Amino acid sequence: MSYFKRLVIITLCGTCSTFCSTSSIALNQESSLTTISTQGNEQIKSIEQLDNYLSEKAAFSTIKKHDPDLYQKLSLLLFEKINKGATNLEIQSSINLLLNAMVLKSMSKTSTKALLDYYDSIASILIKLKQIDPILCVKASSPSKYGPFDYSLYLDSKDAANVDKTFNSVIVDSYEAPTFTKFDENDVIQKLQKIVISNPESFQGLKIKNPQTAEEYKMVCDARINLVVLIRKEDDATAAYILRYFSVNE
Repeated sequence: MSYFKRLVIITLCGTCSTFCSTSSIALNQESSLTTISTQGNEQIKSIEQLDNYLSEKAAFSTIKKHDPDLYQKLSLLLFEKINKGATNLEIQSSINLLLNAMVLKSMSKTSTKALLDYYDSIASILIKLKQIDPILCVKASSPSKYGPFDYSLYLDSKDAANVDKTFNSVIVDSYEAPTFTKFDENDVIQKLQKIVISNPESFQGLKIKNPQTAEEYKMVCDARINLVVLIRKEDDATAAYILRYFSVNE
């Protein structure tokens, strides 16, 4: 594997990981399970109540319809965590472990519009986190290195609603109207090389493995955001082709 390919895979797979970790934002709004779990669980006292709550979420009702075994595992896990008084991060981490493979699979076969809308929402979140502190952006896009990231501390209700909406679309479209793509690895890498070579100043942080200073964190964050933003400047079909490839090869 070429050095360039390793760098880009690490960067884009970090963004894929951000995608997976933010899947739990759908449960992290004002009336979310995580909020309920920290308020004494007065509202959810049975698996039936939890099922009613999840059924209001398009993504989870779709999972229930098409993958009932996964849905049952998810609902039982969440019910157990809620009743044990788990924290936001504990619930988020549990959701991520269970849904990670399913989310990546959904990214690979969802509609082009749903995929691109979701990446747009992720880029927007990373930009907001960078504005607060670049280290937050890096931590959010590297959950495998830094652990679960509590988005509820930094996202407002509008951000959460947008992620919730686009996440739902990715899951629903992947089940209801799947798209299957054949990839040419060399073609993908050539397209990415063209983007990076044409914008060298945008990717100085690609080679920084372990940022230490505020400037290094900013450079790493900028490179991750820029890669998605510049891929999105390609036509929709090309952008989706590239992004799908890295969800399959995460």
